[in-house]
Amino acid sequence: MIRPSLAPDYRSLEFPVPRVPSAEPTSQPARPRLSRRRLVARRAVLLFAGAYVVATVGFAVALDVRLPKLRYPEYGQRAAALLQLQAQHPDRPLVVAVGSSRTQMGLDPGAMGFADRPGSPLVYNCGLVGALPVHHPLGYGRLRNAGVRPAAVVCEIFPALLGVEDATATLYADDGAGLTAAELVQLAPDMRGPRTALAWARSRVGAWGAFRREFHRQQLPRWSDPAAGATYERMWVPDGRGYRPMGDRVTDADRERGTDKALGAYVHLCRNLQVAPAAERAYRELVAACRADGVPVAFVLTPEAPLFHRCYTPTARAELTRFVRLLEVELGAPVFDQWGGWDEADFFDGHHLLSGGATKYSRRLADRHLRPWLATIFPHGDGR
Repeated sequence: MIRPSLAPDYRSLEFPVPRVPSAEPTSQPARPRLSRRRLVARRAVLLFAGAYVVATVGFAVALDVRLPKLRYPEYGQRAAALLQLQAQHPDRPLVVAVGSSRTQMGLDPGAMGFADRPGSPLVYNCGLVGALPVHHPLGYGRLRNAGVRPAAVVCEIFPALLGVEDATATLYADDGAGLTAAELVQLAPDMRGPRTALAWARSRVGAWGAFRREFHRQQLPRWSDPAAGATYERMWVPDGRGYRPMGDRVTDADRERGTDKALGAYVHLCRNLQVAPAAERAYRELVAACRADGVPVAFVLTPEAPLFHRCYTPTARAELTRFVRLLEVELGAPVFDQWGGWDEADFFDGHHLLSGGATKYSRRLADRHLRPWLATIFPHGDGR
């Protein structure tokens, strides 16, 4: 009997056969093509975005280089007037006064009594609201870069501000838009925080929006709001010599409120006066820059009311005396003392002169100090 084989019959087994991919390409769904209208729209958006970026960069550069009146109205108005005066009176020595609002609202060149004729000094007030000592050399360099060529410079000494170390404490505290990129870098060592730099960056990234209102104020002041246009001209457009008067009179109540506010801001600085290294360095830089250009420079202690004077301790007065001697002896620059000898009625708030006080101060400064000093600088000129 033949026994069946127990070996498996391999012929009966089925092995899976791997499938070889077909050489023929599989069909893919066709990618929808953009319509011509959508292509044109996309191109228009990209072109607009590129044009906006180019225009914004160009405008930001123009603000730094060509548009000072729009970027920094107070300075721009004065720089334009200075250049015009310089061109109209090439035969008169130009004397530029640098300082803060004390100078801007207190020094009236028209009240100084200088004759309007060749050889007679032509004084211009270039004070800027909120300017600190660290801003004075920057302001002088700004004028020089604009093409202003002064024959002499007079710079204020505002005693309380000598102790301020932060370059952004007043003038550029919240708005760095008025600075150029180079000026921002120049002030950077004396800045105490990034606020001003960030404000400057925002103003340049969104330059069209940041300066739109100022453009309307300058170019179309009465088109949108006649009252606002008149206020703008009264507040920020100086007379032909840079002077912006504080006002003719003030009530006793308003003077008391103004003085209380001013003392609240400055009394601590007056009592604890200590000249900051940044302030001393700034005055040294101004003297060095002027002398490098062959421009004589003098300083003036600006007027303060008796109430302000009582804030200074003996130690603070000694520190101020030390600083004045540094300017006179070490740096060889004259200091004109107009600090005391004033009445409360001369001021709006104890340190900003009213129009009557400004007239007295300007004439006194010219007669007692500027005429003798300028006579030594321009011996062949007419100082009358």
